Amino acid sequence: MVCDFRTADVAAGGEGGPLARIHHRALVRRLAAEPPVAVLNVGGVANVTYIDRDALIACDTGPSNALVDDFLRLRTDRLLDTGGRMAQAGAIDEAVLARFLAHPFFAKPLPKSLDRNDFRFSVGATLDGCGVEDGAAAGACARRNRRRCRGRSIDALEAQVFAYLAVRSLCGEPISLPAMTGVPHPLSGGVLARP
Repeated sequence: MVCDFRTADVAAGGEGGPLARIHHRALVRRLAAEPPVAVLNVGGVANVTYIDRDALIACDTGPSNALVDDFLRLRTDRLLDTGGRMAQAGAIDEAVLARFLAHPFFAKPLPKSLDRNDFRFSVGATLDGCGVEDGAAAGACARRNRRRCRGRSIDALEAQVFAYLAVRSLCGEPISLPAMTGVPHPLSGGVLARP
């Protein structure tokens, strides 16, 4: 098993993520998509990869499902918003959304990365006074319906990313690039855990 993909990147001065970019580039090449292409990954933290010929620019764009999940754990006995039903039933409060968008992360230059917990402690205070559905809607404003891209299910994307990174790590290939995380040069990483 290969794990701990971020530590070498951070030690070299990088952001530690986002890590899916190398996989996004490989996926776009395999699909023979005509550049420029942007790949949006809406997971616990949302991120985007922009690919244009040899250019690869990537960054986290903000909190996503993790924010909704944290809110629901605070207010209900649910661990997540299955199918986005609670968020779809609510209405986005523009003032609440503006408080989230005032977070310093959004003013940072590229490359930039978020930890799943960067917004966690502001969830309760920012959404104080919101009903459950409206709070879920505010937290999920960037969330989109599940879609398929040329037969590739979004549900399997995270597993594909980390399997791809593990193989690259085992082969000594770079998993971090300067335009992705801010490292000074392409860098391999990951730790092989033997049984």
